[in-house]
Amino acid sequence: MELKISKIILSIFILLICIGLGLILGDSLINPFALDGGSEVIFYQLRLPRVVTCSIVGALLSVCGLYFQTIFRNDLATPYTLGVASGASLGAMLAIYLGLNIAFLSFNSISLFALIGGLVTIFVLVSVNSIFRQISTNSLILCGVALSMFFSSVVLLLQFLNLQVDGIQMIRWMMGSVDVVGYDALFALSIMSIPAFLISLYFIKDLNLLSVGDEFAHVHGVNVKRTQTYIFILTSLIVAPIVAEFGPIGFVGMIVPHVSKIIIGRNHLQVIPVSVILGASFLVVCDLLSRIILAEGNLPLGVVTSFIGGPFFLWILYKGSTRN
Repeated sequence: MELKISKIILSIFILLICIGLGLILGDSLINPFALDGGSEVIFYQLRLPRVVTCSIVGALLSVCGLYFQTIFRNDLATPYTLGVASGASLGAMLAIYLGLNIAFLSFNSISLFALIGGLVTIFVLVSVNSIFRQISTNSLILCGVALSMFFSSVVLLLQFLNLQVDGIQMIRWMMGSVDVVGYDALFALSIMSIPAFLISLYFIKDLNLLSVGDEFAHVHGVNVKRTQTYIFILTSLIVAPIVAEFGPIGFVGMIVPHVSKIIIGRNHLQVIPVSVILGASFLVVCDLLSRIILAEGNLPLGVVTSFIGGPFFLWILYKGSTRN
């Protein structure tokens, strides 16, 4: 137990280092303790909100990936497995294609339609799950994959039809990025994602039982179908606003939970906080790399996470094949 506590403390220390580097480094070095007029604006309106946002987004995506890996008992599961990101992407592409200019609370037209697309996907999957009460988790995954393929085909069609006008904007959004100015973007997370995450913590005990197996969880008093549905809905409510506001940032929800389980084990009382901490650290570092790799402009954050996630994905497959 003491060893695991020390690992959590070490993870927190790593996070603080990553946050410090994210605040100091970039296209220019900034000393937070010696700010002048120009550097003060950069620090408080650009660097600080960007690092805070990356920390929260990375933490939430990591936990969502952990939840999906648990209920599906598959280390390759991600927060986007059931198609929420594809639905949100379709909503965003429709907003760009139609040239809409609507604002609601902190959402612009693109993020608002992306949120609607993600919520519609949740509704469809929950409806399928309710109508076909005996549907298995594998069948639910296949349903999500089918929705993702359909949404992706429509997105490609919209990109083709609008290639000369807003094609670059569409492609840029699909890459995912945390280009924030000020703290308005955090509002989207505070009204839905963070509350859904806090509610999900109620199911920690059930998640531990489900990680062993459905029959084991059922014997110990868990309503497996209902719990899986609740976790799916809560996870999707966390992911939908993130994708709506920042685009589909891939691989965070697959890499970090897997590493966290290797470090601390599969007890959700311990692996959830480690996933939160490492997820925040990972995305802050990826965002820092996206800001310093290119001399002019920022490399889309999703490109950096994909460069890291691709080889990691192959490593998981290799590891799984060697076990068999």
